[in-house]
Amino acid sequence: MEETSAFLLCLTATSGVPLYCRSKGSSRQLPFSVIGSLNGVHMFANNQDVLLTSTRTTNSTVVWRTFHESINLIMMSCESTASEFSLNKLLENVFSAMVLVIGLDDLVNIKNVERLKKDLRACYKLIDSFLTESERMGDLTQCVDCIIAHDVAILQLVERFWKPVVDPIKSCLRVQLRSFPASVPLHRGILGLLLVNRDLNKSLYTVQAHPVEDMQRTEMKFTLEQRRAALRSFYTLVISRYFQAEHHDEKNMQYEETFSTGFSHSARQCYTVSTSHKCYAMKTELHLLFLLFKQEVPTFSMHAIANKTMQVFTKDFLF
Repeated sequence: MEETSAFLLCLTATSGVPLYCRSKGSSRQLPFSVIGSLNGVHMFANNQDVLLTSTRTTNSTVVWRTFHESINLIMMSCESTASEFSLNKLLENVFSAMVLVIGLDDLVNIKNVERLKKDLRACYKLIDSFLTESERMGDLTQCVDCIIAHDVAILQLVERFWKPVVDPIKSCLRVQLRSFPASVPLHRGILGLLLVNRDLNKSLYTVQAHPVEDMQRTEMKFTLEQRRAALRSFYTLVISRYFQAEHHDEKNMQYEETFSTGFSHSARQCYTVSTSHKCYAMKTELHLLFLLFKQEVPTFSMHAIANKTMQVFTKDFLF
């Protein structure tokens, strides 16, 4: 498979009948023998009372999920940023899309497979959007993507007249890529930011942390696409390994990785360093903060910068 290719398979859980196959980055479809093998090994494991959730090869990751003992979803990806955590989130979004369009009852109680195949075509466009990398983070965090803008109060009790709020609306459009106004003080070494409000289930996200004019005056050594990939990958690593939820539920326990043996405490901060960038994460009672830094930012300073950034968005702007 190509390095950017990914395949999504949907089959009936009881009989293994393929319902659809969607792909990304590849014009060819998977052979029926491969589809049968991927589903067959999962069914064999179930018959042996073994829950098969994922496996890795030298160049790909495969994840299996069964929903309501009726629908099997299989995801196979060769993307370097793919992980069990992100692929499981994708499968949850795919099944939710199927429920939205088809309805849960028709998916749980399958009466006519050929009719279901036909009905599922209405889901393809929505499902394909999940296979394409988003410019936001809501698909991964499962939170509402928000922006910080001035004059929000005016935009909210408006009832009859829109003319007085044209300027505030234009202001919101100007900050949609950055997610907050240029007046928000932010360290110059920050390239990207993800702030999750755990209590309100909303998030603030950008990989364009500074005004467009500033970016145009500097060389783009680290493109926006690379920044998005780096921040998504860091979020996945931290959430699946270090910042695990305090209260596990059945859905999350299937794919959350175990914290390194020997550590009994719960991590509150962590960081990574690479040749092109650095990342830092911080966990508080109500918020999760993930920062993407320029490579030249001193490692020892990331803690202080993260603390100051957290204060800006939780005390000064009350996100």
